[in-house]
Amino acid sequence: MVKKFTGQLEVAKKLSAEFFFVNPYCYWEGAIKENTNKLVHQYFSKKSSFARLTQQAIKDVQYFLNTRPRKTFNYKTPLKVKVN
Repeated sequence: MVKKFTGQLEVAKKLSAEFFFVNPYCYWEGAIKENTNKLVHQYFSKKSSFARLTQQAIKDVQYFLNTRPRKTFNYKTPLKVKVN
């Protein structure tokens, strides 16, 4: 039986990426993740292969999402909330 997220540390190192996991009993964190996935799918279809996307395309979408005001953040952007 393969456990979920086995080898995630090696993957994170190869991709120079961070992984974030939902904390147990914090159901709202899962909802935030799902909402973010929905926003990403406005730019890339579910069938898109991230291996075929350019780094610039990914950075552009990252910028759009981080500068988009969110009701959850009292209409501040995620970028402003993170900075402050």
